[in-house]
Amino acid sequence: MDAQVGPNGMVGATPPPSRFPWVRAVLLAAVCILLLGLLLRHNLVAYLAKRDPEWALSIRSNAPAAIVALADRRLNGSEFLSADEATRQSVARSLEPLLKKAILEDPLNPRAFRLLGQIADVQKHPDAAELMMREATRLSIGQSFAAFWLMRRNFERRNYSAAAYYADAALRSQPQLMKEVIPALGRMAEQEQARPFVVQLLVAAPAWRRAFFAMISEAITDARTPFNLLIAMKDQGYAPTAEEVRFYLDFLVKQKLYSYAYDVWLQFLSPEEQKDAGFLFNGGFASKPSGVPFDWTIRTRGDVDADIVKDPDGDGKPTLRIEMRPGRTENLDVSQMVVLTPGAYRFKGMLRGNVVGPRGPKWLVTCAGTSPRPLSLGESKMAVGDFPEPRSFEFAFSVPDVGCQAQIAKLTLVAQLASGIIYYSDVAIERVK
Repeated sequence: MDAQVGPNGMVGATPPPSRFPWVRAVLLAAVCILLLGLLLRHNLVAYLAKRDPEWALSIRSNAPAAIVALADRRLNGSEFLSADEATRQSVARSLEPLLKKAILEDPLNPRAFRLLGQIADVQKHPDAAELMMREATRLSIGQSFAAFWLMRRNFERRNYSAAAYYADAALRSQPQLMKEVIPALGRMAEQEQARPFVVQLLVAAPAWRRAFFAMISEAITDARTPFNLLIAMKDQGYAPTAEEVRFYLDFLVKQKLYSYAYDVWLQFLSPEEQKDAGFLFNGGFASKPSGVPFDWTIRTRGDVDADIVKDPDGDGKPTLRIEMRPGRTENLDVSQMVVLTPGAYRFKGMLRGNVVGPRGPKWLVTCAGTSPRPLSLGESKMAVGDFPEPRSFEFAFSVPDVGCQAQIAKLTLVAQLASGIIYYSDVAIERVK
């Protein structure tokens, strides 16, 4: 036997070689295979939990992800939703112990708590359902179904602060719930004691605010409700956008509440804009059209363009430029709604340019809301010919005592052949005494 010097300098005997060197290799391989099997089993169960939870449970009966996926599929599938009450109760009873087992394995699983809340709701245990739903949202505010359920629950109990909180949570995590959530927020906005909580949400500028104002008019019984929200935002220093105001004005105009719509519009003009709010707004084309009914709306089709530009040959003042290219000029519509009381008026302005063709642009005033053939109150002559220097134009019209609550001032062109460029400026409506 050979001697061997140890680390302490002592001489010792060399250990004999193993008589079974393959045993260690076999044990090591077995351990590796076992670990690999456990890893593959875990990954396979996780994979199947999303795609085939029943197969996943056949491999591991207490896999929480598979239990939750199976319960979610059964509780929210079309078959369950269309089933009779007895069947729904039976399914709920069968899933309840599985979900409790899943929570024991994964106590921080928000979906499991939400599903237990759904089961309690099916079983007509609202307090237990609320407890589970609240725990689900505590673990993850992204549990939109739980947030929506809690919104309705708190709305029914007139706990408007909590209802608004959960409405916001539901919409932030699941914008597709807009059609279900907006009616509840609309009813809250119509109640004086609940409205401040809706305003509080809106001034925070959530991502869903634009869609809210686009849809709120269809979810209210009082046409003044959106105005109360908009003006409350403004009073708190969070003025609504022009588009949000436009959504409301479009609704009022559609309901033919013209005078009220006009008064609402005035409330949201800046001091500078209010100075320009005469019978006709922005007649000098000094500002870009906002798209609201009481400002210019520009629509074109075919070989015609319309835009507000600086006059290239004048002193750079803003003008309405109309360009008609050779070809088929199908349609031009530059219009604005006005609200004039009965009486005599004059429409006037300046023009410059050149129009070649049998027909040219013309201004007219009609009664609003009398489609498909609006009642014409007056119109200008067509602009045809060469006008190198600015020249004035005007025409008279009268608003009748009845049947014409609002009017449309419009520049129009319907011509098959017309070409040229024309500039309009300083258009206005004035009362004739």
